[in-house]
Amino acid sequence: THTGRHAVHTNSTRWKKLSRKLRRMQPFCSTCGAREDLTVDHKVPLTQRPDLAYDLANLDVLCRSCNSSKDAHLGGWGKAAGQPPEGKAQRPLHTPGGYR
Repeated sequence: THTGRHAVHTNSTRWKKLSRKLRRMQPFCSTCGAREDLTVDHKVPLTQRPDLAYDLANLDVLCRSCNSSKDAHLGGWGKAAGQPPEGKAQRPLHTPGGYR
């Protein structure tokens, strides 16, 4: 069982379907352009606004690495969701062996 701030949606069929749909619609990280290990992030944390859990305007596709970095800094990058970062490669950057 999941507990903590993501308990609102982590096991729900609704969240899983929405997350898959968003990652299909935008198959790259909004921050670094990676195309693997993608997650869906809440721009405004669920702890602050649980009512925005499924609000598309509050969701962004990030790779696990960028999502973790963002969570660690409790900030964001202020970039429009769904737009690839300028000047970034549209291929996996966060790989077990490092950058390719």
